[in-house]
Amino acid sequence: MVNDFHSMVAKSVMFILVATAILILGMDQVVSVPLLGGWHSIANPNAPKIKAIAKFAVETHNRIVSGDRYKPLGFLSVVRGESQVVAGTNYRLFIKANKKEHGSTVHIYKATVFDRPWQKIRKMTSFRLYA
Repeated sequence: MVNDFHSMVAKSVMFILVATAILILGMDQVVSVPLLGGWHSIANPNAPKIKAIAKFAVETHNRIVSGDRYKPLGFLSVVRGESQVVAGTNYRLFIKANKKEHGSTVHIYKATVFDRPWQKIRKMTSFRLYA
């Protein structure tokens, strides 16, 4: 019985040592893998889902700042974006938009939107002029 216990401990220690060696030797590959929770570039910023989230940000911004003197923004395109997996997904989008009036200058806006589709939660957490 004691020998079985010592054998099991020895195997566990050996497993831990081998696993640690594999991790240390393969560390250069581990470093190149994006970390969970970090921001990652969106490969296709004009995918339908990303465009829908960007349009949501512009529409939300228009509702928040609406007034007599404010001209609402019109969505044009998503220039680029990043995503971050948390308890849902944060999207940091760079959106090309202009005021909805003839001859309006086009600007880039930086918007952050939190999305948790399985609970039907989507909210804009920031929206500002970028360029």
